[in-house]
Amino acid sequence: MGHQMKNITDYIKQNNLTFAQMPFNPVDSLIFSQFSYIDFKDMVPGFESWREGVSIKDVIRAEYFDEMLREVTMMKATLEMMYAIAVSPRFRDIKLSFYADERDDEAEKQFSAVVFSLNDCCHYAAFRGTDATFLGWKEDFNMAFISPVPSQSAGAEYLKRAAASLEGEIITGGHSKGGNIAIYAAAECGPDIAERISRIYTHDGPGFTSEFLASEGYQRIKGKIHKTIPESALIGMMLENEGGYSVVKSSRMGALQHDPFSWEVGGEDFIIADRISPGAEYMNNTISDWVKALSFEQRQLLVDFLYSVVSAGASTNFAEFLKDSRKEVAAMFDVIKHIDKPTRSVLKNAFREFLAAAVKNTGKGKKVKVGKPKILTDIS
Repeated sequence: MGHQMKNITDYIKQNNLTFAQMPFNPVDSLIFSQFSYIDFKDMVPGFESWREGVSIKDVIRAEYFDEMLREVTMMKATLEMMYAIAVSPRFRDIKLSFYADERDDEAEKQFSAVVFSLNDCCHYAAFRGTDATFLGWKEDFNMAFISPVPSQSAGAEYLKRAAASLEGEIITGGHSKGGNIAIYAAAECGPDIAERISRIYTHDGPGFTSEFLASEGYQRIKGKIHKTIPESALIGMMLENEGGYSVVKSSRMGALQHDPFSWEVGGEDFIIADRISPGAEYMNNTISDWVKALSFEQRQLLVDFLYSVVSAGASTNFAEFLKDSRKEVAAMFDVIKHIDKPTRSVLKNAFREFLAAAVKNTGKGKKVKVGKPKILTDIS
């Protein structure tokens, strides 16, 4: 009989050691990253209403679960994680503060962050990844041709502001887009704050433009980055990536491995695989070559068109879409049916470029650089 795979919730339930007894590790980072998807409005103080932070157990005890989980994609798994955290000696007394949640349809911005204070001199700034809203996904796609996107700029300002009010060491990170924002914020927050940042975690977060990777700010902090991706990584291999990463085993298949609850945990770390899967490698190389072949204008038009299709109906998020999917799909087809000639021409060309990239990468056995799992130092 095969043994049951453990995930982040199992880790919380089975681990009763405090951070003083067992140092912060990558699994803790993913837990905070997933916890940051929760809506803490009216429960956790922001910058304007600053007061001493609120403990995790008190936030969960409030039991506003419908509001808290409104934009969370893995609602059931997140609720189970919350129950486990509420009674965990490791997590329950951690203080939450500086909650931010900013949405702007016109600017195509979806940004949220919160600080977890492990003690008075060590804090984790967690940046939320893409939520269940169409707006959140639109901003992700904008990364293909805009740098910085609004959430990256907001992340840098957030980290500067939080650091000014916090004493001691700062760790930062996030899942998906949140990991990308954490790196951008650390690179852009200035040398004084960057010096206080001990580690930056990106859990299956997309990469950057080559210009950003060459910047002075990025070069200053790149040695502190700890990147983890699942075997079938797609999101985490988008755009340009530099340096090594650890590949994590997942209990799910394909694109579903982006789900943090599928990542397998052993002891104080993830269970590490040798490399990303051949299928993921092929798809990543194909998409990378395809995006490079498209001009700035083509990328922008393609992204805008896809967004106009998915947002054609009355829905603003995936849950609403599924409630009335027949009407939503009809609205999508109506948009596709009425594409103007210039857009149709660009889409045809983009499709040809994708096929060319797919053919080019067929049978290729490109080497993929995989970093060894990093051994982390104790929190001071």
